[in-house]
Amino acid sequence: MSDLVLNSHKEEHSFRSVIKEELNQRRLFQDEDDLDDKLLKKQAVKANKAFLNNVIDRALLIYFEHFTCHYFYQVSLNQE
Repeated sequence: MSDLVLNSHKEEHSFRSVIKEELNQRRLFQDEDDLDDKLLKKQAVKANKAFLNNVIDRALLIYFEHFTCHYFYQVSLNQE
């Protein structure tokens, strides 16, 4: 879902970069920099990317569910 909604550009304040920075600060990614073995490093990069995409997909679902609740609440107020 995220590939349909998110801008693929590496902008500083994009949704992807904000989520990635938050996960970095919480140290939830595997450390890629300390790995010397190319195979292990590639696996860590791939795992981190999959983890980030999973978090983004879940966050988008919550965002749209929240938006929908507000939208239908406003619609119901206007019908009264």
